[in-house]
Amino acid sequence: MPSLLNIDQDQPIFPISAAADMLGIKPRMLRFYEERGIIAPMRTSGKRRLYSMKDIDVLAYVHYLTVVKGVNVSGVLEIQRILKRMKQETREAFMKEIHDEIASLSDTEKQRYQGNISHNQTEILEFDAPEAKNISDLKIPLDHENLSGKPD
Repeated sequence: MPSLLNIDQDQPIFPISAAADMLGIKPRMLRFYEERGIIAPMRTSGKRRLYSMKDIDVLAYVHYLTVVKGVNVSGVLEIQRILKRMKQETREAFMKEIHDEIASLSDTEKQRYQGNISHNQTEILEFDAPEAKNISDLKIPLDHENLSGKPD
């Protein structure tokens, strides 16, 4: 049986439920990130979302930015644009620093990172609430590039 380390990092193989489980978040959070243009998972002919390991890595970083660092969606999109322009070695060094910082988080901060205490969940609930139907007026345009390298 192949380990996750042997999987082609670009191969979309994980359905939304598996991706959410790997990240410790609810599938709704993944849909929220997609609706905001942060990630663009591959779709099957049946319209099911499939995520690659590279997508999972991007989503873990996005979740870290929003939950631990308190960066809003616009900030995440700007950071993605900057990272996209970085040289590969610089980007890898930057991402290693982020992984090291995540590893050094306190237990409380790790709980926040895992989605147990998130102010962003409130934003998602408001988005889903029937009385908040006009929130679509606040959507960010999807004419940007994302870290996954997939067109929107």
